[in-house]
Amino acid sequence: TALELFLNFDCDVDEKNIFERMVDCLSKIAQGKYTSLEHSNLIQPHQEQELKALALQALVTLMGSIVDWARRMTEEKEGLFNKSNGGDAIQDPDGIDSDDGDDIRSIATSAGASSAVPVPSNIVSQKQRKLELQIGVNKFNMKPKRGIEYLKQNGFISDNPMD
Repeated sequence: TALELFLNFDCDVDEKNIFERMVDCLSKIAQGKYTSLEHSNLIQPHQEQELKALALQALVTLMGSIVDWARRMTEEKEGLFNKSNGGDAIQDPDGIDSDDGDDIRSIATSAGASSAVPVPSNIVSQKQRKLELQIGVNKFNMKPKRGIEYLKQNGFISDNPMD
């Protein structure tokens, strides 16, 4: 799923930002920003319109999947709150009991999350940590002393060689 792509790649410091790149490419295609003279001979105008529509549809599907996950997270959180206050089941707005929490737990487990349910704040902090590391690498590539200092300040490296 889209969430698994994000958790397994974009939040992992050892992996490339697959989800981010995919969304970026799809948005460029949907807006027609990819076109150049070299592509004008390969694609007909009606094909270009169809490609834009397909890219936009893919973006809507991806975002819908993220929205569904966020909704399930909210329901799961409310369900845990209700259980601790004496309630027993999570209910959809339609009044139907829901077991969608199992999908979230399996995603969290496959992503290596420490808790049973991936907490949005944990996801944000993982992504922020990866961004800080990328900034440190860029600073190091420009000026190694500044890069090392930045990496030390953010806890990526230390003065102690045993760490």
